[in-house]
Amino acid sequence: MNHNGKSRDELAREANQVRSKLLRTVEELDRRRHEVLDVRAQLQAHVRQLALFGGLLLVATAGAVAAVVHRISTAAQRRRRNRWRLAKRVWRYPERTLRSERRSFFGELARSILLASASAAVTLPVRRAVTLFLEAGERGSARAREAAAGVDAANRHAAH
Repeated sequence: MNHNGKSRDELAREANQVRSKLLRTVEELDRRRHEVLDVRAQLQAHVRQLALFGGLLLVATAGAVAAVVHRISTAAQRRRRNRWRLAKRVWRYPERTLRSERRSFFGELARSILLASASAAVTLPVRRAVTLFLEAGERGSARAREAAAGVDAANRHAAH
């Protein structure tokens, strides 16, 4: 008997049960990992969702292309209309001559988003490069100190 009031055999049996349960759990986790990481099985299981996503992506791309083609095809007409508006405005309000027009809300929003994205696209790689450069410099100076310590130790050893 030990301090829990259980015999050695009872403790061994309990330990074996716990080990067996743990082993089953680990095997189940391993099976699930294989199931999740099996790309072919995942594709087969989610064919419908993938087809829907592909269709939506195709429709969105076609819509974007149609919008761009429309903008390109009507560019000359828009330029003419804007020139007439400019001429009318200059005629009516000569004191405001050639003052720039404000963009629409969505135009300003798009401009802000593009500027923020461009800033992030430039800032993040530069920040990472600087960090790597500084870390490499720290590692290099640590190696130089270690090398110098090694040379000093070798010189002391050779002198004796």
